Formats: sequence, structure tokens, C-alpha cells
Amino acid sequence: MWSATGAVNIADGLMLTAFPLLAAGLSERPTEVAGVTVALHLPWLLFGLVSGLLLDRYDRRLLLAVANMIRAAALGALAAVVALGAETLVFLYSAAFAYGMCQTLVDTGVQTLTPRIVAAPHLEAANGRLMAVEMVLNRLVGPAVGGIIFAVWAGLPIALGAGALTLAALLISLLGAQAGAIAEGGRSERWWRDILEGWRFLIANSLLRALTMTVAGVNLLFSAGQAVLVLLATERLGLSSAGFGLLLAAGAVGGFLGSLAASPLKARLSGGRSLAARSSSPGRPPRSWP
Repeated sequence: MWSATGAVNIADGLMLTAFPLLAAGLSERPTEVAGVTVALHLPWLLFGLVSGLLLDRYDRRLLLAVANMIRAAALGALAAVVALGAETLVFLYSAAFAYGMCQTLVDTGVQTLTPRIVAAPHLEAANGRLMAVEMVLNRLVGPAVGGIIFAVWAGLPIALGAGALTLAALLISLLGAQAGAIAEGGRSERWWRDILEGWRFLIANSLLRALTMTVAGVNLLFSAGQAVLVLLATERLGLSSAGFGLLLAAGAVGGFLGSLAASPLKARLSGGRSLAARSSSPGRPPRSWP
């Protein structure tokens, strides 16, 4: 499980630099460069609930393996197009959308798969290790390496990402049968009823509703700046592709330090107050950038 998670996260980390750098190489217009970020994250709005529904109803090992193979195929096709020098924004958007659509299954599935293969007394430690793998490979190593090898050839991080996802699909398929077991009961015959039930539960729970709105707002503001960060880094600050990757990796270092401060902060403040403090100071807004 750890190896599969590591392979998935290294691929995601490589794409954090490869997708925006490739978009910036095809266009200098902020709206067109930001389009790749939209294509990556729009599937969460369109298919997030559907992915959860599928994971409840079908073998999770199979779903995660197939989803990673589709992502690998999308990256493989994109790498081939880059090798031929025929890349376009439309093809990049399409590959990013397919990648993001399957990512809704993968990210949700990993979270729900862990309790099935890890005993309850060890679950907290297992989740901590998964978060550590994500932080190191997805946010630190992946972006830094992706930026460096992008300078060698733009298709190299994409091709390596495809290979990592293929490996992840193979490793997931080798998990024990209990990982893919389908829970019985609690499901209606019509899938849309389950989705409506999920919406009703979210709306009725004031704490969950407030948390969802807070996370959505923070992600909206963060993504607005992140979508055009590559243009700021390469055009205004004069960074190379390697420099852009290291810039993203530096953000991961800040996230790691913030995670170390989370427990002391929560001990001094309530959970809600510490979350409010974090949300009110995410960094300088894009308009204050030089």
C-alpha cells in the first residue's frame, strides 16, 4: 500500500510542475495558462460524489487500478504528442481533465481503502505515514525533480509520471481480497438516491457544512493564485523550469513546518480558532505580488 501510494504521489508531484510549465510554453495569456488548473480541478465538482458512490458499490482495488491506468494512458499520450512537437492547449486540457477525473477516484479511494487493510489500533499511525508520503513525494520531491528534468525534455516528467502510475496500478491490484470487499446494505438501487442522501446529510450537519464552505473558500483563493504562479515565476521573476519546481517545493517545506505547529496551536486555541487563524493568513494575495 505504501509503495503504491508513493508511486501515485510522485506522479502527482511531477505533474504539479509539468502541466503549468507546458501550458506556459504554449501560451502567455493568463486565462489560457490557468485553463490547465481548471481542467485538473473541475472533475472534483462534476464527479466527486459519483466517485464516492462507485467506491461504495464496486471493488475498490479494481477501480483504483483502472483509474491509475487511465491516468497513465493520458500522460503517455501527452508525452508522445510532446515528442512529436504537436502539443496544443486543447490536447493539454483534455489530458489534464482525464487525469483529474480519475484522480477523484484515486484520492478518495486511498482514504477509504486504508481502514480495510490496517487494524484499528494502527490506523492513526498508518494515516500519519500516508500523509508523510504525500508531503514528501507529492509536494517536495515531485515538483523539484519535475522542474529539473523538464529542462532536459518537456515530456520527461510526463513519461516518468505515466510509468509511476502504471507501477501503482500493478501494486494496487496485488492487494488482498479484503481491500476490495464491497460493504453490504445501506445502498438504494438507484444511485441518485444515495447522492441525494449524501447532500441532505451535509446540509443538515452544521459543523460539516461550515467546514466544507471554509475549505471550499480557502481552496478557491489559493487556486486563483496558483493557476498563474508559473507566469509570475518564469516571466516576472525570471526563474527557469528548475527554479519553478524548487519554488513549489519550498511551499512544501512551509507546509511541513506548519504541520509541526498544528498540535501546539490547537492546544493553545480551540480547533475552530486555530482553523480561523490559518484561513485568515494564507499569505500575500496575488495582487500584492511584484
